[in-house]
Amino acid sequence: MTELIVYPDQSIQTMIDVAGPGDVISIMPGAYFENLEIKVGRNSKLANLTRENRLTIQASAPGVYLYTADPNKGKSIIEAFAISHVTLTGLDIISDNSKAAANDGGGLKLIGRTNGASPDVQESEDFVLDKCSIGGTGISGIKCAMFKGLDVRWCYFDGVFSHTFIDLVTVWNSGIYRCTFDGQWSASIGMKAGSRDIDILRNNFYSQPEGEGQTSILVGGIGFSRDDRDPLPDNFTGFEAKDITVIENIIESNTKNGVMFQGGQFSVVTQNYFNNTGGTMVKFAHAASTIPSDSTDNWVGDNWVGSNITVHASLAAGQERNEVVGTVPGTESDVFSLWDKTKEPAPEPVDEYQSQLDDLFLRVGYLEDKLRSLHEALG
Repeated sequence: MTELIVYPDQSIQTMIDVAGPGDVISIMPGAYFENLEIKVGRNSKLANLTRENRLTIQASAPGVYLYTADPNKGKSIIEAFAISHVTLTGLDIISDNSKAAANDGGGLKLIGRTNGASPDVQESEDFVLDKCSIGGTGISGIKCAMFKGLDVRWCYFDGVFSHTFIDLVTVWNSGIYRCTFDGQWSASIGMKAGSRDIDILRNNFYSQPEGEGQTSILVGGIGFSRDDRDPLPDNFTGFEAKDITVIENIIESNTKNGVMFQGGQFSVVTQNYFNNTGGTMVKFAHAASTIPSDSTDNWVGDNWVGSNITVHASLAAGQERNEVVGTVPGTESDVFSLWDKTKEPAPEPVDEYQSQLDDLFLRVGYLEDKLRSLHEALG
């Protein structure tokens, strides 16, 4: 392992272009104006990264601020292409990206597929964003597509983004854990286009009064994202999002819906506190497209609601194959008490973080039985 130190008068990109497996790039406090690229095309040694010998880019101390080099170019501050086994930690990423194209992020763009016309799915995996802050302006704070194993934890999201703080398009086996969402946006987290097996655990969802969005958590999305997936394997087609777990979150944002299913399937929402100002805890809607998709076989149970919630479940026509039960009045303290029971340590190192998730899933294993029973009852 080599530690590569970057000072404010130096280039972070230069260090990325020479780093190898196991190396740590430590950035000294200061302001850096760069658009960074992490890809094998710039540094062939990045093809040899492994989970044990990963590339780490970290702030050596608080106060590392990353800004775009030229807001008129419409590029994300950090772009990673077909890369695996990377950790970013302690960085303040401040986007000024109002000119970004719709397929760009603003803060971080992570693409696990090298050729959009290719039928091959490049299984890029294991990208960790730890204790980072993403703010400013742009389309999305994080845009991630065709990726396995995105791990976002203990991060803070702020600013004004016209789309979504975290936009997941065909992403699987991933998790968002103990993050805080503030600012203005359409949705805090969106999952669509064949996204599956994603865990949304113990996050805080807030927003400024002027930042009203459609929903805090969007399970599914706009239907055209299903129509252009013909080259992909079958396990990415036929649905927008499924097997999503939303548990022990606090949703007090200025949004119309706490959670919205739009073509979302076989997912669980439980033990959350809802008090979003729009008044609807969960909404089930149809994802319209030439290949329509209903929201079906979802289980929403044992959640708490505050005084703002007037509608526990809003079901559009044809979205009756879902169950909402066990909603009771409560406060955010009900969720905080669950966090306290586990006596969780700070999630360092990764193995310790994984242990926390394993313990949490043991406590909610019964939900799989509930989903199975619901599916059988509905035929």
